[in-house]
This record gives sequence, C-alpha cells and structure tokens, in this order.
Amino acid sequence: MKNRTNDNGNQITTKGVVLMNIIIDKNTADFIRKHSKDNSVTLYVKAASGGWCAVQSPTVQLGKPPIADNYDMYIAYDISVFVRKNTQIKNEELHIFLRKFLWLKELEVDGIQISY
Repeated sequence: MKNRTNDNGNQITTKGVVLMNIIIDKNTADFIRKHSKDNSVTLYVKAASGGWCAVQSPTVQLGKPPIADNYDMYIAYDISVFVRKNTQIKNEELHIFLRKFLWLKELEVDGIQISY
C-alpha cells in the first residue's frame, strides 16, 4: 500500500493509490478515537426536504458505514475515513474538524462539493 504524509502528519492512502489530502487536527482526532469504537468516520451528503425546498449537507458520522462497498476508505492520522463513492471533492482536499457550541461538540467536514 502506498503511503503519503501531509503537513499534519496524516497518512492518506486508498487501495495503494494516493488520491486526496485529508486534514484532521489533533483535538478532532482525539475526539474520534474517544467516541468511535473502531477509530473511523463516515462522510456522506445528507439530503432533506421540507415543503418546497430540498437541502443537501455534508455529514460526518462516527463509525464505519453499514455497507462499506458503497464507500472508498482512506487512512488519515490513523483514522479510517469512509467517503461515499462518487462524492465530489473540492481541490482533492477534505478538512474534518470539531465544531463546539456551549457544551455540544459535533464533527463537521469542509471540501465536499454540493450540486444543486
């Protein structure tokens, strides 16, 4: 398997081919390790509709996807990152980070292209 290390020390690999840069800061990586049983996250676009409008939002979920065949897997900072196949990535870079509001913490992702 081919490995590459980015500026944050993250190894980015998938089936032996380096495809993109995934950035996960130390606090976010620590949060994932603490709250995910298998040190993994799943990225996908969540679609929701309400009345006359439909909204799509990039989503990060702790753990592996239920059907892994529908996802490409990458390793970044010793965390398995599952990205839904055919997801459009801006500039071949994803940034997974922790958003905090008062006492709430939530994983977010930047870099997924939304097409309307």
